[in-house]
Amino acid sequence: MRYLVAFGCSHTNGSMLDGVNAAGEWNVRNGFPGMLAKKYDRELINISMPGGSNQYIFRSVLKYMHHYMDDEDDHMFLINWTGTTRFELRYPNQLEHLYFSKGDFKDEKTIPFSMGIKASLFTWKPAAELLRFGPYLFDVDLLSNKWASYAYNLQQILELHNIPYLMSNTCDGMTRTDYNSPIIDNLCPKHYPHADDTEECLVTWLLKQGIEKTKCWHFREDGHKLWANKLDGFIQELGYDK
Repeated sequence: MRYLVAFGCSHTNGSMLDGVNAAGEWNVRNGFPGMLAKKYDRELINISMPGGSNQYIFRSVLKYMHHYMDDEDDHMFLINWTGTTRFELRYPNQLEHLYFSKGDFKDEKTIPFSMGIKASLFTWKPAAELLRFGPYLFDVDLLSNKWASYAYNLQQILELHNIPYLMSNTCDGMTRTDYNSPIIDNLCPKHYPHADDTEECLVTWLLKQGIEKTKCWHFREDGHKLWANKLDGFIQELGYDK
């Protein structure tokens, strides 16, 4: 089988693609990952999650590789990093609380946690109460250092296993720090173009092209199609269009 496996946040999940639903099966299958999968005659596996953090994306790639991936199949990974000020929590296994969203191979105990998230999205009060400590938890430099480490580690792992991949940014570019600048400089620009350039992330780039956003900063089919075309250019440069 030929697969395109997409990892990311709500933009990769197709939130508001239909102009109505923040999350829905049609949206998950027909956003820019689905457009690229269709073009390259690959079955789409979409492991993205609305509110998903870079921590979640990194962990999801490793989880898929070790738990679900058959080495005899043909895989292409599309890794779409998200905003800096996000990380993940998890509901305790012994509690019934779940975070429901559409997507494949997902851990529904995972809790997206980010600046500005509504307390009403949590079904467990202790998790919601952590929002009071947001200003102390979301240190941009620290989270940027982790993000660079996630990307570099995946680069090494995917190249070791000869898995075709492309990384892109959806919400932010990496913030450079004294710690992560050497790491960013060692990211392959062909596989991860514009790693630290916010002007080239999905949201900023589509707005510059005149694409209208929804009220919650997502895009409909016209935006997804344009972003798919942009990523397709990088895919062709890598020779993955064969």
